[in-house]
Amino acid sequence: MSMQPSIENLEPSQRRQLRRERLKRKRIKRKRLQKKLIFFAVSVLTLFFFRSVMIHSGFIGKESGTSHVFEDLWDLNDDLLGTVMLDAGHGGNDCGTDAGAILEKELNLQITLKIQKKLEKKGVRVFMTRNDDTYLSRDARVAMAKKENPDLFISIHQNSFTDSSVRGMGIWYNEKKTIGGEESYILAKKIEEKIAADTQIISRGIVADTDLQVLRQTEVAAVLIEIGYVTNPEDWKLIVSDEYQERAAERITEAAVAYLMQQNGDELV
Repeated sequence: MSMQPSIENLEPSQRRQLRRERLKRKRIKRKRLQKKLIFFAVSVLTLFFFRSVMIHSGFIGKESGTSHVFEDLWDLNDDLLGTVMLDAGHGGNDCGTDAGAILEKELNLQITLKIQKKLEKKGVRVFMTRNDDTYLSRDARVAMAKKENPDLFISIHQNSFTDSSVRGMGIWYNEKKTIGGEESYILAKKIEEKIAADTQIISRGIVADTDLQVLRQTEVAAVLIEIGYVTNPEDWKLIVSDEYQERAAERITEAAVAYLMQQNGDELV
C-alpha cells in the first residue's frame, strides 16, 4: 500500500504546489455547493409559494411551527465560503500584558468569540485554538493550524507601551515566509482598509514582522491583530466595552470575508 509523504517532508516548492492544488479543489467544491444551495433555495421558495397559494385557496390548512430547513442546510455547508482559524492570544497561566482589572487573555477571548459568531453567520467554518481559559503554547497553536489547514489564521491580542499616549489598532504580518507570505500581506491590507474606513477606530497600519512564531510558522495567510493599547486610557475604555468589541469584530469579519471571496474568485460587493 503506497503512502503519500508527510507535508513536513516536502520541499518548499512542493508544499506551495500542494497548497495551490488544495485551494483549487476547495474552490471547485465551493462552486458546486453554491450551485446546489441556489437550486435548493429556489426549490424551497417555489414549494412555499405553492403552499401559500394552496392555503389561501383553502385546499390545505395552515400549520403552526417554524421551519429549520435553511438552518439545517447552512449547518451542512458551513464551509461554503471558506475556513478560518481564530487564535485568542494567551490563556491559562499566561495572562498576557498587564491589562489592569480585566486580563488581556480574557479580552482576547471575548473579541475572538464575537468574530467567530459573525464569521459563522456569513457561512465560514471557524476553528478555534481555544474557546475557554486554556493555556496553549505557540508550538501547539502552529500545530493546530497545520493540522486543520484553514484558508487563513487570525490571532487576537492587546498591546501596551511605556508611553501612555500611544494608541490604536495594528495588524502584524509576515510576507517573507515561504508559504502564505504574499497572502498574509493581502489579508493584512484588507483588514487595515476596513479599520481605516471606520471613523470610530484608530488605525496604526500594518507592520511587517518575521519574528512572531504564529505568523512565521503557519503555512497560510496569517495576521496578528493588536486591538488596542491597554496602557492608553482612551483605548482601554474602548477595549473593555462590548460595543467597541462588536465594532472591531465586525470590521475584522468583513475583511476576512472579502479576502475569502477574492480567493474564491467571487465578485466583491
